[in-house]
Amino acid sequence: MPKIIKLKDGAILLYHKNTQSKATAFRVGMLRGGYLDKNTGLSHLFEHMLFKGTTNWSNEELTALIRDNFSNLNASTSGDYMIIRSYESKKKIKQAFKISSDMLLNSTFDKEELEKEKQVVRQEIIRANDDIQRIASHNLNIMAYNYPELKSKTLGDEKKMMAITQKQMLKHREDNLVRENFIASVCSNLPACTIKKYINEYFVNHLKSGKKNTFDSCNFTINGKSGMVVETMDRQKVVMKVAIPCNGYLDMKKSFLLSRVLSYTSGVKGPLFDHFREKKQLVYSIALRRNTNKHDGLLFFDIETSTDKVNECFYAIKDFMDEVKQGIAQKDVARLLEKYEENDDRFVGHPVDFCSGLMFDYLDYGRIVKDKEFKRLKKYVTKENLDATILEVFNPDKIFISVAGPVNKKDIMPLSKIKKLIIG
Repeated sequence: MPKIIKLKDGAILLYHKNTQSKATAFRVGMLRGGYLDKNTGLSHLFEHMLFKGTTNWSNEELTALIRDNFSNLNASTSGDYMIIRSYESKKKIKQAFKISSDMLLNSTFDKEELEKEKQVVRQEIIRANDDIQRIASHNLNIMAYNYPELKSKTLGDEKKMMAITQKQMLKHREDNLVRENFIASVCSNLPACTIKKYINEYFVNHLKSGKKNTFDSCNFTINGKSGMVVETMDRQKVVMKVAIPCNGYLDMKKSFLLSRVLSYTSGVKGPLFDHFREKKQLVYSIALRRNTNKHDGLLFFDIETSTDKVNECFYAIKDFMDEVKQGIAQKDVARLLEKYEENDDRFVGHPVDFCSGLMFDYLDYGRIVKDKEFKRLKKYVTKENLDATILEVFNPDKIFISVAGPVNKKDIMPLSKIKKLIIG
């Protein structure tokens, strides 16, 4: 079963013993990401520079070491964390930890390499600023959660990112890569005591104690008022995110039932696609998704449409919600259970899936959720519980609308009219 192993000064090791594979998957890094960068993209650029040489190995030497010792090595930065991740054989895992540790602890952030890598990140920023889906999602989250940190994009502002210096990179590591912010997630056939020994030997014992990052986006609550943001962009289509509040992860029963309702609306009954795409002929694509943390989340319609169909989409959402609120048929309850059991049977438990799941579960739930807890929840899939979940979710008190594309706000019906239409 998954374990939370507390190391020195608050460093965290999340461990899962996997007997189905001899390989080890790991994620190591710090609980400090782009949300605190004040739109500079510092954490993300820091991640890129980990591959550009250390005090022990030049850029060329490090590249060769990675090529010869890793089958899969990468790194990533989110709003909350920056990690190195890999998936290696039992024979190479110790060397993988050693090289990853040197990258984290001893990168030099060489000035010449830094200027080169800024150009790489600059292109990423240019692409992101041209990504209509990303822009619509960013605007939606800022509006609904109403936290100033969310205004800081992980990639950062191009001009601010280009101004980052070697000195800033070194200070970022000194201030934030400390034991209190260190986290490792490991799924391995090796015993917990061996993994703990490696993590201490190559990482924790070389870190100093420092200030813990208390910022946690999983503690966000939906504190924004109903609203609508329109970003006018020269595109061939309009992207719409129409969101309503839903429960977070802490209530396991509600969270599980909501996932079943989503499966029902988009898969079993299928009115979502029929209603939008075929009957109304409104959209190019439509999906119903959930974006949630441990307190509050958003259930949102993810729509792509044309400029002249934007207002009609709100009427279609109203019709769809009215249809779903009529309740679920008993045959569909049986089908949901059947589908759940089929998915359960297909799940193999790949080390990489376990490793990433461990970290997300720890951050989002505040604890490790054991597999059998989910299995026991199957007993909750009843018509009564699903009908109650549908009525609770599809009777919102707020609505958040983010639109991006070739449309102006004046061309969209007023928010007050949309609220009356969908919320009532």
